[in-house]
Amino acid sequence: MRLGVNVSAPLMYGLSWILLGAAILMVVLAGATALGLDWLPVAPVTDLIAAALCGLLAMACRSLGRRFEQPI
Repeated sequence: MRLGVNVSAPLMYGLSWILLGAAILMVVLAGATALGLDWLPVAPVTDLIAAALCGLLAMACRSLGRRFEQPI
């Protein structure tokens, strides 16, 4: 089953991995900024909130991917 015209389950799984990677990167950058190892113009709390949102979006994409997976 396809969602829309060109969105399929493997695409949703791929998007969830990209979002999960972005969330991990944001947590690492927030930690580096909090420790003073890296300077970013954004507060570490903002990075952590964005990481949480990316994680939630990754879980949503993964559940949509499971829902629209075709049985073989």
